[in-house]
Amino acid sequence: MALFEIEPSGQNINSLDGFSKSETLASISVNYKSPMDVHHRMSKFNCALDFTEFNDLPACHRFAASVVMFASMLKNSQFTKAVTWNDAIILANESFNKNDALQVEFVSLIEKAKKIYAKTKKKKGGGDIFSMK
Repeated sequence: MALFEIEPSGQNINSLDGFSKSETLASISVNYKSPMDVHHRMSKFNCALDFTEFNDLPACHRFAASVVMFASMLKNSQFTKAVTWNDAIILANESFNKNDALQVEFVSLIEKAKKIYAKTKKKKGGGDIFSMK
């Protein structure tokens, strides 16, 4: 699974007004090789100019985003400087399947990581990255 966020810049957002949902916003080409395979593969995708607000995505997609958020924070990724442990916990709590033992355990794992890592590294800024503006 791969996650991409395409966010038009301020100067480009106005140029999207003339597009229809059937038009292509971006073309993505992914080159990859499976483990233990000598053949390189390529997959191409066209992204239509059709988007769904994050809060309207299925819970499984939002939960997957919480997993990526958690992993990025553990890696100290440059892309999650504004994300707090509470953001990851809130997103996971709002989207996990209560009947899936692995997802329930994942939520508790984030809370444990917060206790361990929050002592050693405080993030500046932060705030709720999912708040509507």
